[in-house]
Amino acid sequence: MILAYISLFFILNTESKEADLKRDFQALFKSNPEQALRIPCILPTTDLKLGISSLYGYRRHPIDGTQKHHDGIDIVVKKANVVATANGIIRRVGFDKGYGNFIEIDHQNGFYTLYGHLSHIFVKPDDKVQILSIIGISGATGNVTGEHIHYEVKYKNTTLNPLNYILLLYDSISSAH
Repeated sequence: MILAYISLFFILNTESKEADLKRDFQALFKSNPEQALRIPCILPTTDLKLGISSLYGYRRHPIDGTQKHHDGIDIVVKKANVVATANGIIRRVGFDKGYGNFIEIDHQNGFYTLYGHLSHIFVKPDDKVQILSIIGISGATGNVTGEHIHYEVKYKNTTLNPLNYILLLYDSISSAH
């Protein structure tokens, strides 16, 4: 029943304003933290010396110059740990000419996250991971102009803006005090 509630809850709220998403996550975190921690809710790195070089949405591709939709955000870091942004199971690990070395996590509630351009991967398919588990190291593999983490959040095969998710847990903890 709880999983059905969460699925319906997030289908209805994936396009809500950021403030609504934060409020809804805080309520879920208070009532069922185990379920809340299966929703992507933190930065995909513990390195706070970072920048964001490319946002979610349409942009001029930095290599081929064409206008394309960017399905994630690019977080500029150097040799940084890459961490799971929610509890889940490793769905896929591999190499793609665009993403380079990548990891995809199934959070078992309709959410998936993807971490691309990694120099090292520490997990394999079917591994269980917890939020903050180190799963890889940032890199410059695949189609890139420099070292970074490409990070995507998907809900039932629809990409979502990761910026709406990366601070959910921090906001929930800080609002509790």
